[in-house]
Amino acid sequence: MKILSRSQTLKRDLFKSFVVSTLVFCPFSAAANERIVELVLEKHKFNIEVIELKVGEKITVKVTNKDKNFEEFESKSLNIEKFLKPGATATVYIGPLQAGEYDYFAEFYSSTGKGKIVVKP
Repeated sequence: MKILSRSQTLKRDLFKSFVVSTLVFCPFSAAANERIVELVLEKHKFNIEVIELKVGEKITVKVTNKDKNFEEFESKSLNIEKFLKPGATATVYIGPLQAGEYDYFAEFYSSTGKGKIVVKP
């Protein structure tokens, strides 16, 4: 058995710590690289009517209600409902999704506040 000096022991321990922390925190770094979409509801309309994704992609959607009325961000096809008071922002995590189209709308103004997520292969 080889006897290590104090500096060799320290280097070995630092290397082990680095490897362990990389393995433990690696899944979180992928989430940090997800695309963030800023969806704003103003004058009962969304600033983005079509969000395009690739199959399997994940996104974070930050929905902000800039209207003076309460609103509900909803998607029946994605099973999402978020109640937003005036000036509030809600975070919604979407994906991974299969190819297709998924609607979203402002429930109280669904005739004007609507959009869709288009997922392409």
